[in-house]
Amino acid sequence: MPVYEHRGAVPRIDPTATVAPTAVVSGDVTVGPGTRILHHVVISAEDGPVTLGADVVVMEHALIRGRAGHPCTIGDAVMIGPHAHVNGSAVGDGAFLATGSSVFPGSRIGAGSEVRDTMPSIMRWQSEFYRAHAENREI
Repeated sequence: MPVYEHRGAVPRIDPTATVAPTAVVSGDVTVGPGTRILHHVVISAEDGPVTLGADVVVMEHALIRGRAGHPCTIGDAVMIGPHAHVNGSAVGDGAFLATGSSVFPGSRIGAGSEVRDTMPSIMRWQSEFYRAHAENREI
């Protein structure tokens, strides 16, 4: 697992946490007990710290970044879906960030909240309404 010192700060990873060998953890990052960081996740404390609580699951290809003036704080028992982007946000305990969701600097996600990406359903509705791809056939 690539763990990098960045700007003089070294990540702190609880010994009960699991970090996949293809994940990258860089800078002022704290990973809590029982947390699992899956393949190709990037956790980067660029200009602000990143703290992950206990029993967090960060799924494949997610990006978590601390920003100047906007540290990234992830509460306990949070699920961060594949390809999610958490940028300088505070995420409360038990929250769920679905596949492909994005939260931006200064945002606050309450405990138990769900953040979902609605773009696929909007695109599907538009395709049906305008009959886009109606002539397509599976080959």
